[in-house]
Amino acid sequence: MIDVMPEKFTIVAKIGAPYGIKGWFNLFSLSDSPKTLVNYERWYIQKGETWEALAIDEIKPHGDHLIAHVNEINDRNAAQSLTNKKVAVLSDQLPPLDKGYYWADLEGLTVITQKSERLGVVKELMNTGANDILIVMGEKRRLIPLIEGKTILKVDLTKNEIIVNWDPEF
Repeated sequence: MIDVMPEKFTIVAKIGAPYGIKGWFNLFSLSDSPKTLVNYERWYIQKGETWEALAIDEIKPHGDHLIAHVNEINDRNAAQSLTNKKVAVLSDQLPPLDKGYYWADLEGLTVITQKSERLGVVKELMNTGANDILIVMGEKRRLIPLIEGKTILKVDLTKNEIIVNWDPEF
């Protein structure tokens, strides 16, 4: 494992529990197309203030997610140490989008109601299967469904804000 500190990462997956005894682990893609994870030669996981590069050995479909193995991990205990770690790639490796945004683009944006009430800042996103959810931290923690045109009225990356149709009391 090599310590690196690149300028910009995009989180593309989360590591789940170990799979088997030979260092494999469950991998949950944050992409609409999980198969794109195989396109990246190197993944990075955060270790404190630095990022460590992991060389991907193999990825396989497994039910509704993937299982993966990296060169340096060869037993269940080592795989267990990666559980719940976020997997990132260098942002400049991502394909350009015709429209829209990556989840990572939303983290850190200010969330404002359509009546200009500040709800907080997007801390992270969560995939529930039914809808993606914005986890917004402000006066209180809010879980706001990421439904374009319903709860999410506008994402303005230049202003670093998201306008939502959401009751601040909820």
